[in-house]
Amino acid sequence: MGYIEKTYGRSEKFLAFKVCFYDTLVPTREYKSGYAADRLARKCAARGLWCSLHGLAVVDGGCKWVEISAC
Repeated sequence: MGYIEKTYGRSEKFLAFKVCFYDTLVPTREYKSGYAADRLARKCAARGLWCSLHGLAVVDGGCKWVEISAC
């Protein structure tokens, strides 16, 4: 069980992560590390930026992006 699964109580297995920004022109940032993605999302939220943390979850033999947290 990885950092994101423990921190957010998720049962999915995540292969990659991304942080998306809502109200700025900052591009989406992708990570292999859940810890690094979560750290960026928390820093941006503390600065007042609206963002969300997504994970690439393995579901039914395929993968799809799911929202883990909105900051």
